[in-house]
Amino acid sequence: MRIGRSSWLPLFLVGASPVALVGSADAQTPVLADDTGGVSQARALDLARQAAALEGYDPTVYVVASVEQQADGIWVVFLDHVPPGAPGRHCTVYVSPDGSTRLVHGR
Repeated sequence: MRIGRSSWLPLFLVGASPVALVGSADAQTPVLADDTGGVSQARALDLARQAAALEGYDPTVYVVASVEQQADGIWVVFLDHVPPGAPGRHCTVYVSPDGSTRLVHGR
C-alpha cells in the first residue's frame, strides 16, 4: 500500500462505494445528516456495518436485527449472527449524531 492513497479495504467494506470510512486519515466525505442535525438512519447503518467489519464481524454472516434512535439522537444498531449461531455471537453499535461509533461485543 502506498502512503497517501486509500487501500482497497474501505471500498470493500462498503460494497465498492466511493465513500471512505469516517475517521480515516484521508476521509473528506461529510456525514449525511437527517432533519434533526444527526446522521440519517441509512448513514447510521453504513457506519455501524463498517465499525463491525473493522472489529472482525463478517458482513456476510451478520444481519441487522434492529435499529432504534434514542431521544439524544444516538442510533443503536443490533447485529446478530445468522442461525445457527453460538450464544454471544452478536454486537451492538452505537452511532452518535456526529458520526462516531462505539461497538459493544456480545456476551
